[in-house]
Amino acid sequence: MKRVFLFCLSCAIAVSLYSQDEVKTHYSVSGGVVGAVNFSQFRIPEGNGNTVNYGFRPGWAAGLYLNLPVANAFSIEPQVLYSSQNYRIRSTSSLTPLLVNDGRIEFVSVPLALKFQAGNMIAITAGPQLDFIARVADNSASAAQKS
Repeated sequence: MKRVFLFCLSCAIAVSLYSQDEVKTHYSVSGGVVGAVNFSQFRIPEGNGNTVNYGFRPGWAAGLYLNLPVANAFSIEPQVLYSSQNYRIRSTSSLTPLLVNDGRIEFVSVPLALKFQAGNMIAITAGPQLDFIARVADNSASAAQKS
């Protein structure tokens, strides 16, 4: 009986030893999808006392990212985002014509994030970003032409 018990115990220990996952000591390349909703309200001072106040309007962004590890705690993460932001002037004291009075600006953003892993659950990102305007639509100009 002791032999059967010891045999079963040794089989259980052997199975549990082989069932452990190997711990990775390095990071691997990863990628994914990025999405965002942007609610913005801002004010542009023109320097001569005139200001332009834009109202609170929603926008969105969607894109892709690729994470390339360089070291255990550092990686480079290039991204490509397509964004659409709505704008409407709430009030203005400006006499100069504006790019958008009531409309939308669509643009492509290319950020290059440098990612520092500060712990298991914390990462710090910083880096440059380039933005390219794809389309500007001003609804107030088309409304003025119709009337």
